[in-house]
Amino acid sequence: GELRASDRARERAARLLRSAYKNGRLELDELEERSAHIEAARTRAELRSVLRDLPEYRRWRRRMRRRRLWLWLLPRRLRRRFL
Repeated sequence: GELRASDRARERAARLLRSAYKNGRLELDELEERSAHIEAARTRAELRSVLRDLPEYRRWRRRMRRRRLWLWLLPRRLRRRFL
C-alpha cells in the first residue's frame, strides 16, 4: 500500500503552495482549491499529485535527493540526527 500522509507532509505541501502563490505561479482560487486537496489527502501520492507541476516542488525534491545521498556517507549513528 501507499504511505499515509503525515501532518508534517501536509504542512510542507501547504508551504510549497504558498511559495508558488507568492511567486505568481498560482492564482488565489487555485491556491484555495489545491489547499483543500492537501487537507483531504490521505496518502503521499495524493499530495504529490497536487504539487507535481510546481517548480517549487521539483526544487525541493532535488534538494532532498542530494541530502539523502550525502547522508549515506555519514556513519549510521550520525544519520539519525538528520533524518
